[in-house]
Amino acid sequence: MAEIIDPASRLEKLLAQQDRRIAAAFRQAVAALRDQVDIDALADLIESGNINAAIEQLNDAARQVGVAYNVAFTTSGQSTAAFLQQAGFVRAFFDGVNNQAVAAMQSNMLRTVAEFSEEQRNATRSALTAGIQRGDNPRAQARAFRDSIGLTETQQDAVRSYREVLERVGKEGGISAALDRALRDKRGDAQIKRAVKDAQPLKPEKIDWLVKRYAERYVKYRSEVIGRTEALAAVNAGNHEMYRQAIEQGLMAEEDLTKQWHTSVDGRERRAHRLLNRQKRAFNADFDSIDGPMLYPGDASRVPAKAVIQCRCSPSYRVKVSK
Repeated sequence: MAEIIDPASRLEKLLAQQDRRIAAAFRQAVAALRDQVDIDALADLIESGNINAAIEQLNDAARQVGVAYNVAFTTSGQSTAAFLQQAGFVRAFFDGVNNQAVAAMQSNMLRTVAEFSEEQRNATRSALTAGIQRGDNPRAQARAFRDSIGLTETQQDAVRSYREVLERVGKEGGISAALDRALRDKRGDAQIKRAVKDAQPLKPEKIDWLVKRYAERYVKYRSEVIGRTEALAAVNAGNHEMYRQAIEQGLMAEEDLTKQWHTSVDGRERRAHRLLNRQKRAFNADFDSIDGPMLYPGDASRVPAKAVIQCRCSPSYRVKVSK
C-alpha cells in the first residue's frame, strides 16, 4: 500500500496565521471595553456596592476570542479537506454543521468564557480590594477597574504595584524601581530620573499615562500568549475533526490513519513534550504525556492549562491507500 503524508509544516503555516488573528481579536475587544468605561458612572456603581453589571460586560473579550477560535477551527478543517482533495480524496469536504463539529465549537466557547470570566473577575476584585485597603475614593477605584481589563490577577497586581512605585517617585531617594520594569514605556524614563533628581513627584496625569502604557503592553503580551495557545488548539482540533469526518464519509479506514507528535526541540520545550517527540499513535489513540492524555498538541480537555500554554508542537498524519 502507498502512503499519503500530511506534514506538520502545513499546520504550522496555518497556525502562524491564526494565532495573529486570535491575538488581534483579544486586543481589539479589550481596547473597546476600556473605551466604553465611564469612570463617573462606574464610580457611582462602586460607591453603591453594585459592580456585577460592570464585570459582566467584560465577558465580551472572552466571547470574541471564542469566535476567533471557531473561525480558526473551521479554517483548519477546510484546509485539511483541500489537502485531502489534492491528495486524491476528491469527495473530501469539511462539514461545519456536523453535530460533533458544532458540539466541539460550542464546548470551546463555554470553556473560553468560563476561564476568561474567572480570570477577569479575580483581576478586577484584586484591583478593587487593593483600592479599598488603600482608602482610595470611588473614582480612583473605577480607574483601577479600567486598568484591570484584559489582565490576569498576577498582571493586575504588577500594574497596581507599578502605579504605587510611580507615586513614590520624587518622594524617596535613589533611582525609582519603575526603571526596572521590562514592559514600561521607556519614553518616560527621562522624566522619572529628573523627578528623582529634583525630589519632585510625577504629575498625576503623567502617572496615569505611564500606567496605561504599561497595562497596554501587558495586554499585548497576554494576547500573544492567548493567540498561540488558542490557535494551536483550534487548528489541531479542526484538523483532527476533518480526518474524523473523512473516516465517517467512508473515504478512509480508521486503521489506515496514524499520527505523529513533533516537538520544537531548542531548549525551550517542556520536558513532557520533549518526551513525546516523534511518538506515533493510531488516529484515535491518546499521546500519553506525563501531564495527562492528549489527542493532539494543544488538546487541553484532560490536562492542566500549564501543559499547553504557548505550546509549539505540531502533529503529522499518514494515510495508507491502495494503489
